[in-house]
Amino acid sequence: MTVAEKLQWSLKAVPSMSLGDGLGYFLVAGAVWLFFAGAFRSTFQRRKISRGQPTGRQIGRELLCSIRNVAIFGLVGGAVVYPNC
Repeated sequence: MTVAEKLQWSLKAVPSMSLGDGLGYFLVAGAVWLFFAGAFRSTFQRRKISRGQPTGRQIGRELLCSIRNVAIFGLVGGAVVYPNC
């Protein structure tokens, strides 16, 4: 397999790996958030580090950081696929 073909395979792998990693990450993170913030809000309220609720801006920053991390994981996955083609 030529270098160009290997590069093409690895670049094709990046979006699917990012999508798979992102889907799994957001499902697990969402389930944990629902567990602690929704189902047991009153139980864990006194154990929180910050007493206030997160603002929309803070949640947006957290989501943006998570999306960046998922993209980085996809790029690393593409780099791993490259030598194994």
